Amino acid sequence: MVSIAFALVALGGCVAFAAETVTVVQKDRRFSSDSVTIAAGDTIHFTNDDPFIHQLYTESDAFSFATPELATGVPTDVTFPVAGTYQVLCKIHPRMNLTVNVE
Repeated sequence: MVSIAFALVALGGCVAFAAETVTVVQKDRRFSSDSVTIAAGDTIHFTNDDPFIHQLYTESDAFSFATPELATGVPTDVTFPVAGTYQVLCKIHPRMNLTVNVE
């Protein structure tokens, strides 16, 4: 027990946590959630369950991404490396909106 406590003190009390993956489904021209909260470094796994394509993106000074056109059944993973609040939109269906809060 003492050696574990000493090891934590020697490491500055750092404890590494594995990044997590959250799944968000696209169906009926909507996201399965209006918002999600994740930690910096976590990944969102987007799955297209619609019969038409989607093209996701977000634009901000801190972090931006854009996917190619995603056909039915085609998943994509996006890792959010920086804390902030991001709006994920679909270029094809502009009413699709997902708020991603990264802590």
